[in-house]
Amino acid sequence: AVQIPPPVLAATLTLPTGQAAARTLTEEQLKDLIYEVREKIQQYDQKFRELEKEKERLQIAQQTLKKDIETLNNLRVDLAAGVADIKNERDLLAKTRVAIAASEKANLVAIAAAYDKMDPVSASQILINMATGLSKGNSGAAATNIDDAVKILFFMQERTKAKVLAELVAQEPTLAALLCQKLKQVQEGK
Repeated sequence: AVQIPPPVLAATLTLPTGQAAARTLTEEQLKDLIYEVREKIQQYDQKFRELEKEKERLQIAQQTLKKDIETLNNLRVDLAAGVADIKNERDLLAKTRVAIAASEKANLVAIAAAYDKMDPVSASQILINMATGLSKGNSGAAATNIDDAVKILFFMQERTKAKVLAELVAQEPTLAALLCQKLKQVQEGK
């Protein structure tokens, strides 16, 4: 607040004696003007303090937003990694599935029907040889056809399949477990 000392005011406002009424009016106007200026200064100071507080709030909000953006970016990276893992797992699952093409289904149904008519010991022995790649004329060099064995089992009647698997457990328990595991992964083509 600016204050003008009274003597300076009186010296500057000294007027001729004939104008005493005008001098009083001018002093009143000056006092009002000083009062208004002081009021405006106080308002200005108040606005300035409010702006400073608002600036502080905005800085805090900006810092919070930066932290939130960083957190969201980290979450996005984690999510992208998770999605990539899920895609890899899906691809791996698709590769482990035993797919039966529509064109081979009729042949597999016929072969499974033939196995249904065999006794479980003979059927299990053929499946063991097929799955392990062993046959009488082959010294083990042939590739295994475990997927073919699974496909045949898939199309066998449930009752016969159970008897053949029971016989497989007696002869080759590890192979029987593997065949049962792969039976869950059979997917028919359309």
